[in-house]
Amino acid sequence: MPGNLITIGGHAPRLPRSGYPPASPKAGGFREPQKNPLQTGTVSVRNFKSDIGIADMPRFILRHALKPVIIMGLLVTASAGQAADGSGKFSIRGPGSQSCAAYLAAAGKPEDHARYASWLLGYASARNRIEPNTYDFIPTEAGTDFPNIVTVICKSNGKASVEQAAHSAITALAPMRQASASPLVEVQADGKAVKIHQEALRTLQTALIAKKAFSGRADGLASTPLVAALKEFQRKESIPVTGLPDIDTFIRAVIKR
Repeated sequence: MPGNLITIGGHAPRLPRSGYPPASPKAGGFREPQKNPLQTGTVSVRNFKSDIGIADMPRFILRHALKPVIIMGLLVTASAGQAADGSGKFSIRGPGSQSCAAYLAAAGKPEDHARYASWLLGYASARNRIEPNTYDFIPTEAGTDFPNIVTVICKSNGKASVEQAAHSAITALAPMRQASASPLVEVQADGKAVKIHQEALRTLQTALIAKKAFSGRADGLASTPLVAALKEFQRKESIPVTGLPDIDTFIRAVIKR
């Protein structure tokens, strides 16, 4: 069924859609430049204790909740004319047109939540395709990381639309964007392993070198010294010490000032 028509600067007629509540009339995009709040390093994403079934995350991460004022800044991004008609209106299809409150309310409804998560990953893929010089905005391979970032944003602004929160997440992740495809590299630490693209790992290494947290080369390759440097950096940043290049480590190293 057609999605609700969401507008910027005006309210368009909304069509009914089975399976989702009506979208909020205030759920249209608002697009003004803002400072990237992830620079504060107050968000912990990888271990966020999601209550919408995205992942089974440790409970202690609740101590790293984002301040509402930071989230509000994140939700206001980009330019008013992007991907819209001459009046600044654009149609959002599917779950993205729903409010963040509806997204969070899908906690105990696995089928509804899976629909939202699938839409979010499709949104991220579409943005990868249309943005110039972009292979992937998300530096990690875990399919839960992007939905978790959107969840954190939605927690502090239930009236925003899921699309707005997703757009804000993409904008915040821009400094970690991979410009081109590169081979996957496996990083192992303490019996666990993750795969990450060489370009993303090179970006992380470069950031660690700039912070004097890694004395090796930014070559996009896994190594014992890199794992040791990651553990030390994670320890200093008070995030879970895994020795792996997870999303929290990327945010602290690449975005946080």
